[in-house]
Amino acid sequence: MDNADILINDEIRGFLNFEFSNQYMLFLRNCDGLNVSDKSFKVLKLDNYRITLEEEL
Repeated sequence: MDNADILINDEIRGFLNFEFSNQYMLFLRNCDGLNVSDKSFKVLKLDNYRITLEEEL
């Protein structure tokens, strides 16, 4: 979800935090109100028209 920090409200943040059967990819600048760990963050890489998600160093 692009611009997630603008589009989601407190009710949706609660759903994202406590609905463990779903996984989401959020593109946001502010993670306030979301239960995220350091393992939650990935770097989007583009190499020769191939997009991958990699662990941050």
